[in-house]
Amino acid sequence: MFPFDWIWSFIVEEETPAPITEKQQSQKNGRYHRRKGGKGRPRKNNGDVGDKYLDFDAMTRSQDYELRLKRNQTMDGLIRKAYAKKTKISQKKALADFMDTMYNQNLTFIAIDFEGHEQTPGTVTEVGIAVYKPGTSRGMMMPFIESKHIIILENKDLKNGRYVPDHRENFNGDVSLVMGEDYAANAIEEIIHHHSGPSNIPGLGVCIVGHGLANDLEWLDRMGVRIEPTCTIDTQRVLGWTHGKKGLSLRNSLDLVRQPYAFLHNAGNDAYYTMVLCLCLADPFYRQACGIDTQETKTWFRSRPSTKGDSYNVTKELLSLDILGSPLRDQETLNNGS
Repeated sequence: MFPFDWIWSFIVEEETPAPITEKQQSQKNGRYHRRKGGKGRPRKNNGDVGDKYLDFDAMTRSQDYELRLKRNQTMDGLIRKAYAKKTKISQKKALADFMDTMYNQNLTFIAIDFEGHEQTPGTVTEVGIAVYKPGTSRGMMMPFIESKHIIILENKDLKNGRYVPDHRENFNGDVSLVMGEDYAANAIEEIIHHHSGPSNIPGLGVCIVGHGLANDLEWLDRMGVRIEPTCTIDTQRVLGWTHGKKGLSLRNSLDLVRQPYAFLHNAGNDAYYTMVLCLCLADPFYRQACGIDTQETKTWFRSRPSTKGDSYNVTKELLSLDILGSPLRDQETLNNGS
């Protein structure tokens, strides 16, 4: 049984009522109950509880509690289905901890991505930052993600295109900020300081997110950015727990969670899409609706080649009159004549 005393404490009455039993209180709140010794489906008390007995905040808290309870039950079932018997217990726990972390309203999640010059190792050309605060997203159907794109002034003339596409000028957000590398490092620190806890310790209360995070942390170190985040999340590693370690590019990962994208290899876009991917992987309801953890989807995902070069999405065509009959992922197979 889960304690509901904290919910009842928010019930406001005009007059002090006579002492009542727990069963009477449950009936008054319209909860399901079963008579002592009774059998069958519990009956619901349909007694009307007037608005004067409830305040909006109490109702919201109650709804949040029920939602968290349902989410936890779904998450537990999802984790059990996501793994074969040979899967390590530590990975199951890691996925559960990751999901719980993403629902922590006391954290601010900051995704960081860097683009470097392909022919000059160690030279950063772009910085992308995306910020998600679950504490300010309460009640939102679509979470707000703030994204920034920085172009390094000293390396503005260096172009990619031989091994990876150059999409520096294709930021999907508002404007790209051009600044020197030292100013860019200060800007990153300023954003992290701004979202750190009240103790002003850099990184306290901040979770750094990245896809292939080790590379991004190395870029931060090269730029002289010194932070100690509360935690870190590598979406590439998270996905590897359930879908293997091959083909975990950002493009393949976004295809897996059925999220559209444009102009990857722009640091600002990549940071934003990394945060979107992180939210998709952390949401058990989304994973269920999208079918991420079905065996069919896993087989499809593991058969995909690693993506190198340009990241444009080529539309696949299928002659059909039944929009509901063919799963989206079957279209690729059908177009290949398989």
